[in-house]
Amino acid sequence: MKKFPILFVCLVMAYATDARERTFTVASPDMANEVTVRQTDSGFMMQVNHEGKTVCDIRDISMTVDGVCWNGTASFRKAVRTSVNRELHPVAPRKFSVLEESYNLLSLEYGDYSFQVRVYDEGAAWRFCGKADREGTIDNESAEFVFDQDCQSYTQLTDKVQNWFEFHYTVQPVSSLPHDKFSLMPVMVRSC
Repeated sequence: MKKFPILFVCLVMAYATDARERTFTVASPDMANEVTVRQTDSGFMMQVNHEGKTVCDIRDISMTVDGVCWNGTASFRKAVRTSVNRELHPVAPRKFSVLEESYNLLSLEYGDYSFQVRVYDEGAAWRFCGKADREGTIDNESAEFVFDQDCQSYTQLTDKVQNWFEFHYTVQPVSSLPHDKFSLMPVMVRSC
């Protein structure tokens, strides 16, 4: 009779430990880029590799929406993998009348949101997708980028939080980016 509560506690502890640490890998269609996604207690972590060489680590990826932090600590549902290979036809073509879109998608599904990672032949991207049928307010979004080498960056720098126009791109090494400025998205960092 006393063995049951001890066994139950051990099973609950094993499940709780396993629920916090998950690792997933997704590669680009040409297999040159590979992204490893880890779900940790402090948020999502990603390692981006190109042809087997680490380009960067991205730590503590999270987003806070209406006071609720989306960082992978909610109840995990499932991982869904999808491959996309299609043509897009812009309504107002500028440079091309047909755009080819090809990527592999990893979607980590949680109760109220999903964390999606797309890996293209040219790079990688992530996004959070809410599942509620209402609009929400993004309170905060966080990610820490760690580069092994001092790579060249292409970014728009500003000292304002909100801008109604685009600035010229600044081209300089990551280490020389000012700490008292904001970078507007998107930011491109060339692999070294």
